[in-house]
Amino acid sequence: MKRAMLSMIGFAAIVLLAAGCGVESGTNPAPGVTIGLAVSFDLSTPTVAIPGNGDTRTTSGPDWSGAPDSVTVTSGLLMVRSVRLNENAVTQVDTVITAADEDRDIGDASVRFKGPYVVEIGGSAFDLGTTTVPAGVYRQMTFVLQKARTTDDLGGHEELAGSSISVTGKVWRGGSGESFVFETDYTSEFAITGDFTVGESVNGTLTIEFAPGGWFLAGSTWLDPEDSASRLRILRNVRRNISGAVEVDN
Repeated sequence: MKRAMLSMIGFAAIVLLAAGCGVESGTNPAPGVTIGLAVSFDLSTPTVAIPGNGDTRTTSGPDWSGAPDSVTVTSGLLMVRSVRLNENAVTQVDTVITAADEDRDIGDASVRFKGPYVVEIGGSAFDLGTTTVPAGVYRQMTFVLQKARTTDDLGGHEELAGSSISVTGKVWRGGSGESFVFETDYTSEFAITGDFTVGESVNGTLTIEFAPGGWFLAGSTWLDPEDSASRLRILRNVRRNISGAVEVDN
C-alpha cells in the first residue's frame, strides 16, 4: 500500500533533566483515528571529507589521527517504551527514568503506545502495533529508550537484557573490517519536535527513524565503538540522529 508522507521531520532535542517523564494527561480523550507505530533505521554509512585533501572516505582510506576509516552498522536490538504524542512541545525531557515514571505512564492517556518493545535493527521498518488518537496536529513525539530487564518480555532476545541498545557492525581501517559489538544501558526520554498531522478518518503510521550510520561519527572523525573514551559522544549522536513522521495510507 502506497504511503504519502504528510508530516515531517523533527530531530531529537538535546535537553536536560526534568522533574517528570514528559507531559501527562489527566483525562482520556475520545478515540479517533487509527494509527500504527513503526520504528525504522537508516543503516547507510555517511561519506565524510578527509581534512586537507578534499577526498572522501567510507570504508577505506588513510590512517588519519588514529581514527577508523569508517564504522558500519549491520544489525542489532534496542528497547523502546512509552511513546506519546504531545499537542504542545515540551522544552525538557526526563533523563533519569524511575519506577515511579513507569507507573505514571501506564495510566497516562497521552501515552498512546506503552511498551516496552524490543526492536530489531535492520533494513526494514519494525511494526509495533496500532492504537487510536484524536485527529489534529501534534507538535512533538516523545518516547523512552530503556534498559531491558530479565522480567521484560524480550521475545526470545534475552541477549538484550541489561542494555537499551546493542548493535553489531565493522570498524574499517585500511580496507580491512574488524567486527564489533556496541552495548549501552543508557535510559532516557527523547523528544522529536515537528508537525505530526493526524487527519480525520485517515489511517496511518507514526514512524520513529534512527540513523545508526551516524552514531559513530564526530564531524569528519570516526569514533571507535570499543574505545571507552568515545562512549559519551556516541550517546550524544544517538540522540541527534533520530527523526519522525506521520505517514498516511492512500
